Amino acid sequence: MRKYRLSSLIGSTLVLLSSCFVLQAAENSAKDLKTILLKQGKTIVSETFDQDSNTIQGWAKYGTQWKAVDGVLVGSPSPLEYQQSHPGKLSGENPRMQVNVPGCKQGFILKFDFKADKNVGRASFWLGHHRFKLLIKDNQPFLQHFQSKKKVITTALKPINGPMKDNQWYSVIMETHSTHRAVQISGFEPLTVQAYTLTKISPVRFSGSKGEKLQLDNFLFIEGAGLR
Repeated sequence: MRKYRLSSLIGSTLVLLSSCFVLQAAENSAKDLKTILLKQGKTIVSETFDQDSNTIQGWAKYGTQWKAVDGVLVGSPSPLEYQQSHPGKLSGENPRMQVNVPGCKQGFILKFDFKADKNVGRASFWLGHHRFKLLIKDNQPFLQHFQSKKKVITTALKPINGPMKDNQWYSVIMETHSTHRAVQISGFEPLTVQAYTLTKISPVRFSGSKGEKLQLDNFLFIEGAGLR
């Protein structure tokens, strides 16, 4: 879990700003988001990235660099030498990771926090081989899903407090059950849709903007326990 530092708070505003800071941290925690589609069952994967491990290192894809630093998982592009020797989509120019998860007959719940170091040109968080994806493009989140075997639908989430801001934590919860999909991201209205059934559950995958750093925290993969 990421470390919060209050050293920049000074003078008589310390108490007030400290309170606001704690409130903001709580609002930006994926663990605090409530499901709208599924009841929560068994937690299958839980990681707060308090320390690095071989497991975390094993999530990296295409030579990209992922490491737990100060309580968060920081992803960076692959080294230039790797990119030159692996041209194309597998070059690792985008920070990319993959977490293997089992199939869940009663659906699944994915929770996590993320932050980009600057404007998110393009980032993706998906499961089901692109069939259920939270897509961030130019600081605007979208839900992308298959309506049929070949028809892909992309729907923008409606902002509550304006567009996403640079270098700020956002919390996400993604839920799926049969043909039901739901996605929430802090600062935007929740969105639910009917979608094409996932034929199988593939690994959870994360992909950041080209050449940028991506930070993750409070990663939870939870088995669904049926519809609410």
